[in-house]
Amino acid sequence: MVKLKKLKPAKVVPRLHYGALQSDPKLKEKYSVAVKNRFQALLQDGETLWESLKNALVVTAKEVIPKREKTSRRKWMTKEIMELMKKRQTIVKRNSEEYKQLDREIKIKCQEAKEAWVNAKCEEIEQSKNTDPASMHKQIKDLAGKKTCSSSGCLRAKDGTIILEKEKILERWTEYIQELFHDNRREKPLIEKNMDGPQILKSEVRAAVGKMRKNKAAGPDEIVTEMVTAMEDFGIEKLTEVINDIYDSGEIPKELSKSIFIALPKKPGAIEYELHRTISLKSHIIKNILRVIMARSRSRTRPEIGKEQCGFVEDAGTRNAIWMVRMLSERAIEMQRDLYLCFIDYTKAFDKVQHEELLKALQSIDLVGKDIRLIRNL
Repeated sequence: MVKLKKLKPAKVVPRLHYGALQSDPKLKEKYSVAVKNRFQALLQDGETLWESLKNALVVTAKEVIPKREKTSRRKWMTKEIMELMKKRQTIVKRNSEEYKQLDREIKIKCQEAKEAWVNAKCEEIEQSKNTDPASMHKQIKDLAGKKTCSSSGCLRAKDGTIILEKEKILERWTEYIQELFHDNRREKPLIEKNMDGPQILKSEVRAAVGKMRKNKAAGPDEIVTEMVTAMEDFGIEKLTEVINDIYDSGEIPKELSKSIFIALPKKPGAIEYELHRTISLKSHIIKNILRVIMARSRSRTRPEIGKEQCGFVEDAGTRNAIWMVRMLSERAIEMQRDLYLCFIDYTKAFDKVQHEELLKALQSIDLVGKDIRLIRNL
Protein backbone atom coordinates (compact mmCIF):
# COMPACT_ATOMS: atom_id res chain seq x y z
CA MET A 1 0.00 0.00 0.00
CA VAL A 2 1.31 3.45 -0.95
CA LYS A 3 1.01 6.14 1.71
CA LEU A 4 1.52 9.83 1.17
CA LYS A 5 3.03 11.90 3.95
CA LYS A 6 2.32 15.60 4.24
CA LEU A 7 5.62 17.45 4.58
CA LYS A 8 5.84 20.26 7.08
CA PRO A 9 6.80 23.59 5.49
CA ALA A 10 10.17 25.04 6.38
CA LYS A 11 10.19 27.29 9.42
CA VAL A 12 10.17 30.90 8.30
CA VAL A 13 12.24 33.27 10.43
CA PRO A 14 10.18 36.47 10.95
CA ARG A 15 11.83 39.63 9.65
CA LEU A 16 12.26 42.68 11.84
CA HIS A 17 10.35 45.84 11.03
CA TYR A 18 13.36 48.10 10.47
CA GLY A 19 11.16 50.83 9.01
CA ALA A 20 9.72 51.42 12.49
CA LEU A 21 13.03 53.05 13.46
CA GLN A 22 12.21 55.88 11.05
CA SER A 23 8.47 56.16 11.72
CA ASP A 24 8.43 55.75 15.53
CA PRO A 25 10.56 58.38 17.39
CA LYS A 26 10.14 56.63 20.76
CA LEU A 27 11.36 53.30 19.38
CA LYS A 28 14.27 55.09 17.68
CA GLU A 29 15.32 56.74 20.96
CA LYS A 30 14.97 53.46 22.90
CA TYR A 31 17.07 51.61 20.31
CA SER A 32 19.71 54.36 20.24
CA VAL A 33 20.16 54.40 24.04
CA ALA A 34 20.29 50.59 24.25
CA VAL A 35 22.92 50.36 21.47
CA LYS A 36 25.15 53.01 23.09
CA ASN A 37 25.02 51.24 26.48
CA ARG A 38 25.72 47.82 25.01
CA PHE A 39 28.51 49.19 22.79
CA GLN A 40 30.34 50.78 25.74
CA ALA A 41 30.00 47.57 27.79
CA LEU A 42 31.33 45.37 24.96
CA LEU A 43 34.22 47.74 24.31
CA GLN A 44 35.20 47.62 27.99
CA ASP A 45 35.09 43.80 27.89
CA GLY A 46 37.97 43.82 25.40
CA GLU A 47 36.12 43.23 22.11
CA THR A 48 37.36 45.00 18.99
CA LEU A 49 35.68 48.14 17.69
CA TRP A 50 34.02 46.26 14.81
CA GLU A 51 32.80 43.35 16.97
CA SER A 52 31.45 45.75 19.60
CA LEU A 53 29.56 47.83 17.03
CA LYS A 54 28.19 44.79 15.16
CA ASN A 55 26.98 42.98 18.29
CA ALA A 56 25.49 46.17 19.76
CA LEU A 57 23.52 46.92 16.59
CA VAL A 58 22.33 43.37 15.86
CA VAL A 59 21.58 42.06 19.37
CA THR A 60 19.77 45.26 20.38
CA ALA A 61 17.73 45.15 17.16
CA LYS A 62 16.49 41.65 17.96
CA GLU A 63 15.51 42.75 21.47
CA VAL A 64 13.94 46.13 20.68
CA ILE A 65 12.64 46.24 17.10
CA PRO A 66 9.23 44.56 16.59
CA LYS A 67 8.81 41.76 14.08
CA ARG A 68 7.18 42.53 10.78
CA GLU A 69 3.47 41.68 10.86
CA LYS A 70 2.19 39.11 8.44
CA THR A 71 0.30 40.94 5.72
CA SER A 72 -2.29 39.77 3.25
CA ARG A 73 -1.19 38.79 -0.25
CA ARG A 74 -3.75 41.27 -1.54
CA LYS A 75 -2.30 44.72 -1.01
CA TRP A 76 -5.69 46.43 -0.89
CA MET A 77 -6.83 44.32 2.06
CA THR A 78 -7.59 46.34 5.23
CA LYS A 79 -7.47 45.39 8.92
CA GLU A 80 -11.22 45.92 9.17
CA ILE A 81 -11.87 43.31 6.48
CA MET A 82 -9.42 40.89 8.12
CA GLU A 83 -11.26 41.26 11.44
CA LEU A 84 -14.61 40.60 9.73
CA MET A 85 -13.15 37.48 8.10
CA LYS A 86 -11.97 36.20 11.49
CA LYS A 87 -15.45 36.85 12.89
CA ARG A 88 -16.99 34.96 9.94
CA GLN A 89 -14.79 31.94 10.72
CA THR A 90 -16.26 31.70 14.23
CA ILE A 91 -19.79 31.19 12.87
CA VAL A 92 -20.43 27.44 12.76
CA LYS A 93 -23.57 27.38 10.59
CA ARG A 94 -22.75 28.66 7.14
CA ASN A 95 -26.37 28.62 6.05
CA SER A 96 -27.45 30.93 8.85
CA GLU A 97 -28.67 34.46 8.15
CA GLU A 98 -25.88 35.92 10.29
CA TYR A 99 -23.18 34.24 8.15
CA LYS A 100 -24.80 35.33 4.87
CA GLN A 101 -25.18 38.94 6.01
CA LEU A 102 -21.54 39.10 7.19
CA ASP A 103 -20.38 37.49 3.93
CA ARG A 104 -22.22 40.15 1.89
CA GLU A 105 -20.71 42.92 4.01
CA ILE A 106 -17.18 41.51 3.47
CA LYS A 107 -17.67 41.33 -0.31
CA ILE A 108 -18.90 44.94 -0.48
CA LYS A 109 -15.99 46.20 1.65
CA CYS A 110 -13.50 44.19 -0.46
CA GLN A 111 -14.85 45.79 -3.63
CA GLU A 112 -14.67 49.29 -2.11
CA ALA A 113 -11.15 48.76 -0.71
CA LYS A 114 -9.84 47.40 -4.00
CA GLU A 115 -11.34 50.28 -5.98
CA ALA A 116 -9.88 52.85 -3.56
CA TRP A 117 -6.43 51.19 -3.72
CA VAL A 118 -6.46 51.13 -7.55
CA ASN A 119 -7.47 54.81 -7.72
CA ALA A 120 -4.72 55.77 -5.26
CA LYS A 121 -2.15 53.82 -7.28
CA CYS A 122 -3.25 55.50 -10.52
CA GLU A 123 -2.83 58.93 -8.90
CA GLU A 124 0.70 57.95 -7.72
CA ILE A 125 1.59 56.83 -11.26
CA GLU A 126 0.32 60.14 -12.68
CA GLN A 127 2.39 62.12 -10.17
CA SER A 128 5.60 60.15 -10.76
CA LYS A 129 5.21 60.18 -14.55
CA ASN A 130 7.39 63.28 -14.95
CA THR A 131 9.32 63.24 -11.67
CA ASP A 132 10.39 59.61 -11.20
CA PRO A 133 9.99 57.34 -14.30
CA ALA A 134 11.72 54.37 -12.61
CA SER A 135 9.21 54.48 -9.76
CA MET A 136 6.37 54.84 -12.27
CA HIS A 137 7.27 51.57 -14.05
CA LYS A 138 7.58 49.79 -10.69
CA GLN A 139 4.13 51.04 -9.64
CA ILE A 140 2.61 49.94 -12.96
CA LYS A 141 3.96 46.40 -12.44
CA ASP A 142 2.63 46.46 -8.88
CA LEU A 143 -0.81 47.56 -10.09
CA ALA A 144 -0.84 44.97 -12.89
CA GLY A 145 -0.12 42.25 -10.32
CA LYS A 146 2.92 40.94 -12.20
CA LYS A 147 4.28 38.08 -10.13
CA THR A 148 7.90 37.05 -9.89
CA CYS A 149 8.96 33.79 -11.47
CA SER A 150 8.87 30.88 -9.05
CA SER A 151 11.58 28.24 -8.87
CA SER A 152 10.92 24.70 -10.11
CA GLY A 153 12.77 23.14 -7.17
CA CYS A 154 15.00 21.06 -9.48
CA LEU A 155 17.97 21.59 -11.79
CA ARG A 156 19.37 20.00 -14.92
CA ALA A 157 22.82 18.42 -14.54
CA LYS A 158 25.62 18.57 -17.14
CA ASP A 159 24.68 15.14 -18.49
CA GLY A 160 21.05 16.24 -19.02
CA THR A 161 19.54 14.40 -16.05
CA ILE A 162 17.24 16.20 -13.61
CA ILE A 163 18.56 16.74 -10.07
CA LEU A 164 15.94 16.67 -7.32
CA GLU A 165 18.04 16.24 -4.15
CA LYS A 166 18.76 19.51 -2.34
CA GLU A 167 22.40 18.60 -1.56
CA LYS A 168 23.17 17.77 -5.20
CA ILE A 169 21.44 20.95 -6.39
CA LEU A 170 23.66 23.00 -4.06
CA GLU A 171 26.74 21.13 -5.32
CA ARG A 172 25.76 21.92 -8.92
CA TRP A 173 25.25 25.59 -8.11
CA THR A 174 28.64 25.71 -6.37
CA GLU A 175 30.27 24.19 -9.44
CA TYR A 176 28.50 26.65 -11.75
CA ILE A 177 29.49 29.70 -9.65
CA GLN A 178 33.14 28.55 -9.55
CA GLU A 179 33.17 28.16 -13.33
CA LEU A 180 31.46 31.53 -13.79
CA PHE A 181 33.97 33.50 -11.71
CA HIS A 182 37.04 31.47 -12.66
CA ASP A 183 40.10 33.69 -12.96
CA ASN A 184 43.76 32.63 -13.20
CA ARG A 185 45.34 34.94 -10.68
CA ARG A 186 47.70 34.93 -7.76
CA GLU A 187 46.28 34.95 -4.26
CA LYS A 188 47.38 38.55 -3.69
CA PRO A 189 48.61 40.32 -6.84
CA LEU A 190 51.38 42.84 -6.18
CA ILE A 191 50.57 46.53 -5.93
CA GLU A 192 53.41 48.75 -7.13
CA LYS A 193 52.31 51.83 -5.21
CA ASN A 194 52.85 53.32 -1.77
CA MET A 195 50.16 52.41 0.75
CA ASP A 196 49.06 55.96 1.40
CA GLY A 197 45.77 57.77 1.28
CA PRO A 198 43.88 60.40 3.29
CA GLN A 199 41.64 59.38 6.20
CA ILE A 200 37.97 58.81 5.37
CA LEU A 201 35.89 61.71 6.73
CA LYS A 202 32.54 61.60 8.53
CA SER A 203 31.04 63.73 5.76
CA GLU A 204 32.02 61.07 3.17
CA VAL A 205 30.48 58.28 5.24
CA ARG A 206 27.32 60.32 5.86
CA ALA A 207 26.95 60.96 2.13
CA ALA A 208 27.44 57.23 1.36
CA VAL A 209 24.89 56.17 4.00
CA GLY A 210 22.42 58.76 2.69
CA LYS A 211 22.58 57.23 -0.80
CA MET A 212 21.88 53.69 0.45
CA ARG A 213 18.42 52.35 -0.35
CA LYS A 214 16.15 51.49 2.55
CA ASN A 215 14.29 48.23 3.17
CA LYS A 216 17.05 46.07 1.67
CA ALA A 217 17.99 42.57 2.85
CA ALA A 218 20.93 42.34 5.24
CA GLY A 219 24.17 40.57 4.45
CA PRO A 220 25.97 37.94 6.56
CA ASP A 221 26.62 40.51 9.32
CA GLU A 222 22.82 41.10 9.75
CA ILE A 223 23.29 44.89 9.77
CA VAL A 224 21.01 47.11 7.67
CA THR A 225 21.35 50.81 6.88
CA GLU A 226 18.31 51.71 9.02
CA MET A 227 20.22 50.63 12.15
CA VAL A 228 23.05 53.07 11.43
CA THR A 229 20.80 56.01 10.45
CA ALA A 230 18.74 55.53 13.64
CA MET A 231 21.91 56.24 15.67
CA GLU A 232 22.38 59.58 13.87
CA ASP A 233 25.77 61.23 14.68
CA PHE A 234 26.88 58.42 17.01
CA GLY A 235 26.29 55.80 14.32
CA ILE A 236 28.11 57.83 11.64
CA GLU A 237 31.02 58.53 13.99
CA LYS A 238 31.53 54.88 15.03
CA LEU A 239 31.02 53.62 11.48
CA THR A 240 33.68 56.08 10.29
CA GLU A 241 36.11 54.73 12.91
CA VAL A 242 35.43 51.13 11.79
CA ILE A 243 35.86 52.05 8.11
CA ASN A 244 39.15 53.86 8.82
CA ASP A 245 40.46 50.81 10.72
CA ILE A 246 39.71 48.65 7.69
CA TYR A 247 41.05 51.28 5.28
CA ASP A 248 44.36 51.72 7.14
CA SER A 249 45.06 48.02 7.72
CA GLY A 250 43.53 46.59 4.55
CA GLU A 251 42.19 43.68 6.62
CA ILE A 252 38.50 43.01 6.05
CA PRO A 253 36.44 41.11 8.69
CA LYS A 254 35.01 37.78 7.47
CA GLU A 255 31.37 38.91 7.71
CA LEU A 256 32.10 41.86 5.42
CA SER A 257 33.96 39.87 2.77
CA LYS A 258 31.26 37.21 2.38
CA SER A 259 28.40 37.19 -0.11
CA ILE A 260 25.25 35.07 -0.08
CA PHE A 261 24.35 34.02 -3.63
CA ILE A 262 20.69 33.69 -4.57
CA ALA A 263 19.52 32.27 -7.91
CA LEU A 264 16.37 33.87 -9.34
CA PRO A 265 14.69 32.16 -12.33
CA LYS A 266 14.18 34.32 -15.42
CA LYS A 267 11.30 32.12 -16.58
CA PRO A 268 8.68 30.22 -14.53
CA GLY A 269 9.79 26.67 -13.76
CA ALA A 270 13.31 27.12 -15.19
CA ILE A 271 15.55 24.06 -14.64
CA GLU A 272 18.66 25.20 -16.60
CA TYR A 273 21.15 27.20 -14.56
CA GLU A 274 21.71 29.56 -17.51
CA LEU A 275 18.07 30.66 -17.18
CA HIS A 276 18.70 31.96 -13.66
CA ARG A 277 19.98 35.37 -12.59
CA THR A 278 22.42 35.21 -9.69
CA ILE A 279 22.37 38.04 -7.17
CA SER A 280 24.46 38.35 -4.01
CA LEU A 281 23.55 39.72 -0.60
CA LYS A 282 26.51 41.72 0.68
CA SER A 283 27.13 43.61 3.88
CA HIS A 284 25.70 47.14 3.92
CA ILE A 285 28.90 48.29 5.65
CA ILE A 286 31.13 47.15 2.78
CA LYS A 287 28.73 48.81 0.33
CA ASN A 288 29.25 52.09 2.16
CA ILE A 289 33.04 51.66 2.01
CA LEU A 290 32.87 51.02 -1.74
CA ARG A 291 30.65 54.08 -2.23
CA VAL A 292 33.28 56.22 -0.54
CA ILE A 293 36.05 54.75 -2.73
CA MET A 294 33.95 55.22 -5.88
CA ALA A 295 33.29 58.87 -5.00
CA ARG A 296 37.02 59.47 -4.38
CA SER A 297 38.18 57.76 -7.58
CA ARG A 298 35.56 59.32 -9.86
CA SER A 299 37.78 62.29 -10.74
CA ARG A 300 40.49 59.88 -11.97
CA THR A 301 38.23 57.41 -13.79
CA ARG A 302 36.02 59.96 -15.55
CA PRO A 303 38.72 61.11 -18.08
CA GLU A 304 39.16 57.44 -19.10
CA ILE A 305 35.49 57.14 -20.12
CA GLY A 306 34.66 58.02 -23.73
CA LYS A 307 31.83 60.38 -24.63
CA GLU A 308 29.99 57.55 -26.35
CA GLN A 309 30.02 55.41 -23.17
CA CYS A 310 26.52 54.86 -21.78
CA GLY A 311 25.59 52.92 -18.67
CA PHE A 312 27.14 53.27 -15.19
CA VAL A 313 27.83 56.92 -16.06
CA GLU A 314 25.99 59.89 -14.56
CA ASP A 315 23.53 61.48 -17.02
CA ALA A 316 24.43 58.87 -19.65
CA GLY A 317 22.24 55.80 -19.16
CA THR A 318 21.23 53.17 -21.67
CA ARG A 319 18.08 55.20 -22.39
CA ASN A 320 20.35 57.88 -23.92
CA ALA A 321 21.93 55.28 -26.21
CA ILE A 322 18.51 53.96 -27.29
CA TRP A 323 17.35 57.52 -28.00
CA MET A 324 20.43 58.21 -30.16
CA VAL A 325 19.91 55.00 -32.16
CA ARG A 326 16.27 55.91 -32.75
CA MET A 327 17.21 59.42 -33.91
CA LEU A 328 19.86 58.02 -36.29
CA SER A 329 17.35 55.49 -37.67
CA GLU A 330 14.70 58.15 -38.28
CA ARG A 331 17.20 60.47 -39.99
CA ALA A 332 18.50 57.61 -42.16
CA ILE A 333 14.95 56.77 -43.28
CA GLU A 334 14.19 60.44 -43.89
CA MET A 335 17.33 60.97 -45.98
CA GLN A 336 17.05 57.51 -47.61
CA ARG A 337 20.51 56.47 -46.50
CA ASP A 338 21.76 53.06 -45.39
CA LEU A 339 22.46 52.69 -41.68
CA TYR A 340 24.64 49.85 -40.38
CA LEU A 341 24.34 48.83 -36.71
CA CYS A 342 26.61 46.34 -34.98
CA PHE A 343 25.50 44.84 -31.66
CA ILE A 344 28.10 42.99 -29.57
CA ASP A 345 26.79 40.91 -26.68
CA TYR A 346 29.51 39.87 -24.23
CA THR A 347 28.29 36.82 -22.31
CA LYS A 348 28.61 37.39 -18.55
CA ALA A 349 30.91 40.34 -19.24
CA PHE A 350 31.06 41.65 -15.67
CA ASP A 351 31.53 38.18 -14.21
CA LYS A 352 34.53 37.42 -16.43
CA VAL A 353 36.70 40.40 -15.44
CA GLN A 354 40.39 39.51 -15.14
CA HIS A 355 41.31 40.95 -11.75
CA GLU A 356 45.07 41.26 -12.24
CA GLU A 357 44.51 43.29 -15.40
CA LEU A 358 41.94 45.38 -13.52
CA LEU A 359 44.47 46.18 -10.77
CA LYS A 360 47.08 47.17 -13.40
CA ALA A 361 44.55 49.50 -14.99
CA LEU A 362 43.72 51.09 -11.63
CA GLN A 363 47.42 51.66 -10.94
CA SER A 364 47.95 53.17 -14.39
CA ILE A 365 45.37 55.92 -13.70
CA ASP A 366 47.15 56.76 -10.42
CA LEU A 367 44.50 55.51 -8.02
CA VAL A 368 45.42 55.77 -4.32
CA GLY A 369 47.34 52.73 -3.00
CA LYS A 370 44.98 52.09 -0.07
CA ASP A 371 41.98 52.11 -2.42
CA ILE A 372 43.61 49.54 -4.73
CA ARG A 373 44.58 47.34 -1.76
CA LEU A 374 41.04 47.32 -0.43
CA ILE A 375 39.63 46.42 -3.87
CA ARG A 376 42.22 43.62 -4.20
CA ASN A 377 41.49 42.18 -0.74
CA LEU A 378 37.79 42.08 -1.52
